[in-house]
Amino acid sequence: SRDRIMRTLSGGQKRRVSLMIAVLARPPLLLLDEPTVGMDYLLRKRVNSYLRSLVQKDDTTVILTTHYVEDCQLADRVGMMRNGTFLAEGVPGDFLRIYGSEYLEDVFLHLCMISGDDQEQRKEQEAPGEEEDSDHVKQGVLFDPWS
Repeated sequence: SRDRIMRTLSGGQKRRVSLMIAVLARPPLLLLDEPTVGMDYLLRKRVNSYLRSLVQKDDTTVILTTHYVEDCQLADRVGMMRNGTFLAEGVPGDFLRIYGSEYLEDVFLHLCMISGDDQEQRKEQEAPGEEEDSDHVKQGVLFDPWS
């Protein structure tokens, strides 16, 4: 039976089957939750390239969530969240240029460090008499739609 076949598949294989089922109907909007979890690096790259081709060739809008920041490199726009709060939203290339980094992971870590949930930890690490540089915090979240 089909159920028995699905039970014998690995996590990555199940993700591939699930993704292909979602794509078969050629929807104009494709919402994916962690589509590359359980896949090896090379397969993740192929899946992300395929999703990008859907956007370019089929005019499909793809919205996905991921914990793999590098999966966002090919995106037109990225929203970075931590603990349910948007840290920033914008174009991946702009983030890399503004923060002088080659990797979105570094940008994300930087944004986490300047976000409000880490301010208490930073205050504890400051030397007595030092004040927080509030302009730096404001400048770090350049794409925050709520600032």
